[in-house]
Amino acid sequence: MWQSRIKQAASETGLPSSTIRHWEKTGLITTARDPKNGYQLFNRSHIHKIMLLRALRAQVYSPSVVELKNAVAEMKEEDVQEARKIAVDTLRYLHQVNGWQMRGVHALYDLCRVLKLVGQGG
Repeated sequence: MWQSRIKQAASETGLPSSTIRHWEKTGLITTARDPKNGYQLFNRSHIHKIMLLRALRAQVYSPSVVELKNAVAEMKEEDVQEARKIAVDTLRYLHQVNGWQMRGVHALYDLCRVLKLVGQGG
C-alpha cells in the first residue's frame, strides 16, 4: 500500500502542509500515525480527499459547501464509488456557481456599457 508523509502529500496536492494539518485538526481528514516516529501517514484515499477539499476551498461559504465537505470527511477510506459521487457532486456545484458568476459578470458589463464606462463594441 502506497503511503507518504505530509511533505509529499503537500507536494502532490499543491497545498501547504499547514492547510493539510488544519484539515486534519478540524476532522476533515484522518490520517494514521507511524508507530515508530508519530509522523502522519497519507495514502491514496487521503490524497483524493485533500484534492476534493482543495476544489471546495475557494468557494464562498454556503450550506452546499458545508454538505460537500462533510461528505468528504465521512467518506470511507477505500470507497472509490463514494469518492466519484462526491467528485461529480462537487463538479456540478462548481459548474452552477460558475454559471452564477458569469451571469453576474455579464450584468456588470451591461451596466458599464449603459454608464458608458466601456465602448459599445467591447
